[in-house]
Amino acid sequence: MNELIDLLDKDIKICEDTLKENDFLEMVIIIEELHNKYKNNIEQISNIEKDIVWKYSKSDLQVIENCLKEYREKLIKEESEKDINKKIKDLKEKIKNSEILNKEEILNTLENIETIKNEEITLDEKWGKSKEYLSFIKNQNRYIAIGFLEILEFIIRN
Repeated sequence: MNELIDLLDKDIKICEDTLKENDFLEMVIIIEELHNKYKNNIEQISNIEKDIVWKYSKSDLQVIENCLKEYREKLIKEESEKDINKKIKDLKEKIKNSEILNKEEILNTLENIETIKNEEITLDEKWGKSKEYLSFIKNQNRYIAIGFLEILEFIIRN
């Protein structure tokens, strides 16, 4: 995944540099290369194809640049979502396998926090709902507190 993001960063930089140079021949070459490279992954780029390469324009390269940026952000968000879901799963397993007395209360709180994570509300609303769990977290052991804080941080950032 990181390799793909690095590749996207390089291609975005190529777009930016080519747009600054404003060299039509270079733009056409870059558009063709990027079109061939990403047409199977990004639908909007596949729609740019022209019958004759000389029909490409600066705006086509700008569209490709924007598509690459959006695709990059989408990949980062998906990867973050996978990471936080794994952290939630690992924390649940750790709690279930521990000798903690209030296991059910902790698991229910984790479920409630996970529900907030999945809600389609603004970040401020998520923060408002998440704040109430900070006092709960301060009464937990270090490992559980760290897990909860990582999840809450993800929720209020994403």
